[in-house]
Amino acid sequence: MYWPVQIMRNLVGWVWTLACAVSILVGGYIIGPRRVWQIVHPVWGRVLLRIVDVQYDLQGTFTEPSLIVANHSSLLDIVVLPAVMPARIAIIGKKELLRIPLVGRAFFSAGGIMIDRSDPEGAKCAIEKGIATLEKGWSLMIFPEGTRSRDAELRPFKKGFVYMARS
Repeated sequence: MYWPVQIMRNLVGWVWTLACAVSILVGGYIIGPRRVWQIVHPVWGRVLLRIVDVQYDLQGTFTEPSLIVANHSSLLDIVVLPAVMPARIAIIGKKELLRIPLVGRAFFSAGGIMIDRSDPEGAKCAIEKGIATLEKGWSLMIFPEGTRSRDAELRPFKKGFVYMARS
């Protein structure tokens, strides 16, 4: 794709992302963070896919709460993957996401489960929250490598994923 067009698409994508993050934060005070997440998130991801011109092919369906394990290879993953999956989905993300203005706060306020990888007890607590989320009928997405893969190669999985899968 011609690079000025790609730059414009990326810029529009970031503006759209910030607008959605603000909507989640404000809407969370009006109708509740989880409910606003269910409404805004699918639209956020699907429109973002169109803005940045990404094609996808989703096969299969999710009819009951599932533990969704994904390779985290793009900044778009955390927005796009849940948008094409069930509406009742929570995500486990690293606490460093809170450093991203608006977006990190929206993620947390909408029920994102933050994991502190430097604190084993805190990480265990986050994993238990994830299991409780599944028990409440929500699907849960986790990126078991613990960080984004810049080359799309799988990295070693963190131990917490195995614990969740067994539960």
